Amino acid sequence: MKAIVFRRGQFEIEEVDRPQVGAGEALIRVKACAICSSDVKFYHSLIESGDTEAHILGHEFAGEIAEVSEGNQGFAPGDPVVVDPIQHCGYCAECEKGRTNLCRNAQVIGFTLDGAFAEYIKARISSLHRLPQGVSFVEAALSEPLASACHTISRLRVSPGETAAVIGPGPIGLLMSTVLKLRGAYVIMIGTRKSRLEAAERIGADCIINSLEKDPLREAEKTTGKVDVAIDAVGSPKTEALALELIGRGGRVGLFGAPRAEERLQVNPLELILKDQELIAINSAPATFFVQAINLIDKKLVNLEPIITHVVPSKDFKKALSVLEERQEDVIKVVVKS
Repeated sequence: MKAIVFRRGQFEIEEVDRPQVGAGEALIRVKACAICSSDVKFYHSLIESGDTEAHILGHEFAGEIAEVSEGNQGFAPGDPVVVDPIQHCGYCAECEKGRTNLCRNAQVIGFTLDGAFAEYIKARISSLHRLPQGVSFVEAALSEPLASACHTISRLRVSPGETAAVIGPGPIGLLMSTVLKLRGAYVIMIGTRKSRLEAAERIGADCIINSLEKDPLREAEKTTGKVDVAIDAVGSPKTEALALELIGRGGRVGLFGAPRAEERLQVNPLELILKDQELIAINSAPATFFVQAINLIDKKLVNLEPIITHVVPSKDFKKALSVLEERQEDVIKVVVKS
């Protein structure tokens, strides 16, 4: 089969062995796979480390079952599915609590396992979620980040009428804004790129702040006062600090954007205590949130059109990656379609 293989600092389309399905596994014919910012960060880390091994990236994807082993749990060849990239064991303490995103024995598609920028990929049957009719594979490729957005808003316990600020109108920030609106929150979107802020406005954000033009803290306070919830969808010391400044008494900060490993967050614990504030870190999503995400897409409750700006064939992968990295063509989310 063909796959987009990363090796020695570059991507090439290569012929590789088709995965062999074992017990409890299914072979998926990949139909669409989105490029995530973590894919970009991961391959840059491989370059920096001097890694020379072959890697196949891609973890936000959808496809159809080509082959399924015994114990198929009702799945059959031809079924359209989304796959949870976290291949959880199902029996560790975290899995038994339903926190499959924290599985102690997890392997992750696109990171520790070969990813979905390939014709085929194998996955555990327990990680499959059937797609309803009418949901396209391109839309379904955003199930993973949407599940993460749903998990984030759930962890932050957002209630109708609350005010929420999202820092970073990238794909995940835009999806979080969408879910916040579904929860009945007043949403402030803070960012620096005009096209992405315009996309936030199109999907329903109530207030848009370009932090290159205006002081985001002052503008947010002029609009709503201190907010109930602030989400850092960027992952930098500057945006984390801003999130902490934005919240009021009893407020909650959600940290989702992944910072560099060496970066540290400066926090005043006494201030958090005196103001009864919460700092909540979120990692991906448990399997149950995939069901919620797919349902939102199926019922057309999320507007993905402003977010998916580029759909490209696999042969144009390198060009699409350049567009994303160099911030060309008002790019937000790129989906590679088979």
